[in-house]
Amino acid sequence: KRVDLAIYYLRMAATVEEPSSPMWVDPVYYKELPLQKLCIIYGSIGRLKDALACAKIVKEKYPYVPGTDGVIKDIEENLKNELKNWDERCGDLSIVESV
Repeated sequence: KRVDLAIYYLRMAATVEEPSSPMWVDPVYYKELPLQKLCIIYGSIGRLKDALACAKIVKEKYPYVPGTDGVIKDIEENLKNELKNWDERCGDLSIVESV
């Protein structure tokens, strides 16, 4: 419900160092998990460029994470389709011509 707060928390978690003292928090929460969740959230609200950036960071920093290449490919395809659809909508002057 509060996407802005989720993005804020996950961006913080993705940029801080893993605590050196033993804590109850799983170390994965300071590694790829915040970036993966950011990728999902950004994609769900239409911020595909941000989702792609997060996916590329996961691939670069955590190459052992499976499926990252497929996610990047899917996001890039969606970006291309979004731009193509946008160009088609902007090029459609049928409404203007009918006036």
